[in-house]
Amino acid sequence: MSAPKDAAARAHARSASGDAEQLQALLRQHPGLVDAASPDTGTTALLQAVRHGHADCLDLLLAAGADPNKPSEGGVTPLELAVQSCNLVAVQKLLAAGSDPNAGRATHMAATFADPACLEVLLAAGAAVSRTAPQGFYCGSTPLHCAAAHYKTAGRCLSLLLAAGADVEAVDASATTPLPYVCTHYTDPGVLQMLLDAGADPNAQDRDGEASGV
Repeated sequence: MSAPKDAAARAHARSASGDAEQLQALLRQHPGLVDAASPDTGTTALLQAVRHGHADCLDLLLAAGADPNKPSEGGVTPLELAVQSCNLVAVQKLLAAGSDPNAGRATHMAATFADPACLEVLLAAGAAVSRTAPQGFYCGSTPLHCAAAHYKTAGRCLSLLLAAGADVEAVDASATTPLPYVCTHYTDPGVLQMLLDAGADPNAQDRDGEASGV
């Protein structure tokens, strides 16, 4: 028996509201809904559970076989969404269920949002520490660039990335290494020293061709 046309939308609504009991009833009746995209939003019920922070619905969907790597129509993965929400529990559950830490830009987001807890879990799960983001706002940047560009709160993330072996001489889409971002904005010499101690070129140029001036 095929699911009614509005069944996917109802499953998504239950997931978004945290109604695990009704969501389970829908999945029992129509198992194919577990990875169905809503015709209204283009997202899956799993993405809705992550977005709204409903761990019980997340558990239910993963147990029912939801694909932890299936992105929205816009290309956002459940893991990216969990990191963007700084939802460490969801990040851990998704990774345990098979989310690929190198699909999308989850590590870049963790560095950008200065979330060392999520970043540490991603690195432990095998996230590539110097991977270049494939698309979108982070395109061409490594996680270290992202942390350096968000200097006011990302000191701990910089430390984690450097300890994991991040390439301090990797260049972004504008041929700039992470050091000039820190030199331009950071007021704490300790953070700058972290990059220099890791081997960053003190004469690295920014995107305008100006020397860092270290």
